[in-house]
Amino acid sequence: MSNQRRRETGERLGFDSQNDQQKQLEAIEKERKRREEKERISQRIRESKSYRILISGAIGFDILDAFLGIFEFFGDALSFVVGLGYVYISAFVVRHLRLSLAVLFVLLTDLLIGFIPVIGTAFDIVFPASYICRNMIQGVVDHDKKQIRLVNIISISGFFIVAGMFALVYWLISYFTNR
Repeated sequence: MSNQRRRETGERLGFDSQNDQQKQLEAIEKERKRREEKERISQRIRESKSYRILISGAIGFDILDAFLGIFEFFGDALSFVVGLGYVYISAFVVRHLRLSLAVLFVLLTDLLIGFIPVIGTAFDIVFPASYICRNMIQGVVDHDKKQIRLVNIISISGFFIVAGMFALVYWLISYFTNR
């Protein structure tokens, strides 16, 4: 009853309910097309050879990362080089800047902590960077809100941490060169 009265009042006052309905239908159609395009892109990514290798080989990468962590500096550096495949997939297959930054930050964190003799090896077992990177990539492709939120948090915090480190290095260099 109240909807009927609203419609009658709107028509008497000159509101064009037909125009409003048309705009609403256009918005719904636009959203449907956007979602179809988003799913088409996700399907293209899922069908790419490099993405399939990433998903199927993730456990092997985790084991390789933990095994290479035994060989202190060399193993961690080699593990980082293997992890650059995740950066390639996030940057060139998925084409997602924040994801690429988050993956790179996770790999760099794994590399730097891996340089600490005993703690680094234990950290590689408890904190498998390749597993985390794979989950972030898969979450973005599958539109998982939780993983996308994690990617956003890691990329933004990683950006500020790296920017702070560059500022600290710049300050240290300028301090010691002016002495």
